[in-house]
Amino acid sequence: VGVAAAAPATDLGRLLELDMGTRLGTVLAAEALWSWSRVFDASLAEVLHPDAIPVVERVARDCIRNGVEGVTAFSDALPLRDGFLTVRMTAAEPWAGIMRDNSPGATSIAAPVFLSQGTSDPVVSPRITAVYGGVLCAQGTAVRYLSVPDEGHIRVAFHTAGQAVEWMGGRFAGKPPPDDCVRGK
Repeated sequence: VGVAAAAPATDLGRLLELDMGTRLGTVLAAEALWSWSRVFDASLAEVLHPDAIPVVERVARDCIRNGVEGVTAFSDALPLRDGFLTVRMTAAEPWAGIMRDNSPGATSIAAPVFLSQGTSDPVVSPRITAVYGGVLCAQGTAVRYLSVPDEGHIRVAFHTAGQAVEWMGGRFAGKPPPDDCVRGK
């Protein structure tokens, strides 16, 4: 039984561009750049100002599991607030390819998908998640899509965890997945 409990960030390039310029967006971009540079052997020097590289490396070592760690990451990222990129990453290779190749939805998947999205999420745009859900539906994937009104990025998981566990239990029990897709007949 294949189960995809929650989708990863659905359009990395678009999300990065939308979040850039915010404190959290700067931290997320720094962490993404650092990890992609390691995993895909891409040079940070190709996209960052030289003085930003050690700052990005410091921010990438920060783990954000609570508010205190978030404050530390925001503080460490302060030198990046005036801009740290030398190019538009979504148009510069290999970075554009990394984001494109690691954004889900380019090919269909056999497993049903459970998505939950807060309507007030400042990190992952509800519109981008909805578009991703639509792409999955168009590919024939069964999608359970929960939109949580007036909820942001972190707390949406608390509001939908029980439903996600129930949904996964149904898949392991062999029950057909609920499907919120509107399909033409």
